[in-house]
Amino acid sequence: MEVNINGKRVVLRERFPVREFDHLRREFMALKSAEDWANKDWREQAKIYSAFVESWDFDGDPADIESWGGLDTFSEFPAIESAIAQEIIVGKYEKAKNSEKGSTTP
Repeated sequence: MEVNINGKRVVLRERFPVREFDHLRREFMALKSAEDWANKDWREQAKIYSAFVESWDFDGDPADIESWGGLDTFSEFPAIESAIAQEIIVGKYEKAKNSEKGSTTP
């Protein structure tokens, strides 16, 4: 799934095999509140976000946490954060919830 951030392409992962991404589930379950997340250093946040970003047109490799340090504080970093939240976390949750409603399995 592609999003455009300040004219640059960012490709978000569409699949998260548990054998590779179980750490994401555990990270999110460990959060007590949105404030816990907001109080994390940008490097800690980027470590998690890097798992969601497959590739981008920004400088550096999104798998390299230090590459995230070059993103603009107010327009790029939060825009990627928002895209991850909307497209992947909320989107996948809604899709799963809707598929449960249509399920005929008890």
